[in-house]
Amino acid sequence: MATEDAIFGGEVTGHYYFKDFHFVDSGILPSLILVETLSELNCSLPAALAELENTYFISGEINTPIEDASQVYAKLQQLETLFQHQAQIEKLDGLSVIFENWHFNVRPSNTEPLIRLNLEAKSKPLLEEKLELVLNLIQNRG
Repeated sequence: MATEDAIFGGEVTGHYYFKDFHFVDSGILPSLILVETLSELNCSLPAALAELENTYFISGEINTPIEDASQVYAKLQQLETLFQHQAQIEKLDGLSVIFENWHFNVRPSNTEPLIRLNLEAKSKPLLEEKLELVLNLIQNRG
């Protein structure tokens, strides 16, 4: 989300926005910043990412096919109702459900009949546990 104080913004799916670039999505600027950062650190990308990969546990985007668009909004409402008294709820881009040690976002795809899920947790076991929980709810298995 762009604010007065923000210099840039981004998301897991690889879209990056920069204030000095009129908050337009750009893949070139992050690429150049990455090359510059690796040069300053004098290390490879895997070496630079190692600490982050051991600190932040991210599911990556998981897509669940749906039959029609009305199911997406019904599913988002169901998830909101289920978690509304346990977590912070945000509706900026789909539905974000935020707990102290984990959070997830579900949203409809803009281009395909899919529900897109991204989940992050503070440990790998927690990620696996919560990913199973939320996927079961989305896929009507739980």
